[in-house]
Amino acid sequence: ASRFSRKHSWLEPIVMEGNAHGKRVYRVAIGPVARERRVTTRRLLKNRGFGDNWVLTVRTPKILTEIAGLR
Repeated sequence: ASRFSRKHSWLEPIVMEGNAHGKRVYRVAIGPVARERRVTTRRLLKNRGFGDNWVLTVRTPKILTEIAGLR
């Protein structure tokens, strides 16, 4: 994921770590993308060879929001 991210830095990607079926996985994400630009962005990605893409919504856990609010 890190190598992919560096190779496609024009997308300004971030690497996200998570778990799927008990295994550690890494996802490369870009964004945020405005709602009205999602179709165009997905088409651009597909035309550039990234056919396996989807909209991902990331919600910040409440505790992080509260800690950030204390500063």
